[in-house]
Amino acid sequence: MYSLEQLRIFVAAAEQGSFSAAARRLGKAQSAVSQSIANLEIDWGVELFDRRTRKPELTPKGVSLLAHAKVVLNQARSLEIAAAALEQEQETTLELAVDEALMVPAIEPVLAEFAERFPATSLALNAVASSDVLSLVAEGRAQMGLMFSSLTFHDEIDSTYLGDLPFVVVASPQHPLARLSEVKLADLCIYRQLMVKGFDGRGLDQVPPISAQLWWANNLFLLRELARQGLGWSYVPLHLITQELAAGTLVTLPVVFDHQPWRAPVDRVLPRGARPGPALTWLKEAVSGCFHQETSRS
Repeated sequence: MYSLEQLRIFVAAAEQGSFSAAARRLGKAQSAVSQSIANLEIDWGVELFDRRTRKPELTPKGVSLLAHAKVVLNQARSLEIAAAALEQEQETTLELAVDEALMVPAIEPVLAEFAERFPATSLALNAVASSDVLSLVAEGRAQMGLMFSSLTFHDEIDSTYLGDLPFVVVASPQHPLARLSEVKLADLCIYRQLMVKGFDGRGLDQVPPISAQLWWANNLFLLRELARQGLGWSYVPLHLITQELAAGTLVTLPVVFDHQPWRAPVDRVLPRGARPGPALTWLKEAVSGCFHQETSRS
């Protein structure tokens, strides 16, 4: 039966182009490299290298088996990394609850680095409304949440303010409000308002109902699409509509009561008294900087 060490020697010989070069790279005697490959050929019943030339060349069968050998070595490395991670008591799985609107561009490199640092930890991202983030974390169904801040205090939750994101009032360019040179509060009251609401029936504390006509969705992406279709006006995070504004499929309304885009605070929430493992400890600190960056950009 072949060993991983034999596979490493086989791959090294193929990549280096000679048994002597492979021996130097691996710190072995050339005779040990030659014998190891010969033993592989006996075990597998195929000739891996054509030795009739000055430097041994891979045979067609050797080329085919080389690809398989590399796969086995990569899997073995992954297994060793996973075993080492578990020895350090890294978590096997992390469940996160995240308001979809908070998946800002700065989070992408954080997740990529997390994958490199913690290959043995599986990450489950659950996209829910901010009010549902609280429920999932409080009930222990998520180890961490990212949400727009709630004005309600919860005994089961520890909250940390991370930064804030700008919101603007938007509508379709064909909407009657888009034709006004300035939009007053009384103007908004006339037309349908699009609002976000979680499965628990709660919306964003920072966005009260203004209009008597209300439609609800459970995430801000849906509100953006409903507004784009001309079905109402809505407050949405500015970073979610940059492409729509550039394409002219949405416009910001010239509301006279907001001189600047108002900003919604963002919280990181964990179960109260939680003792995070290495992966969650790193991740909860890494995501904190994402919203500092968003704040400074805007």
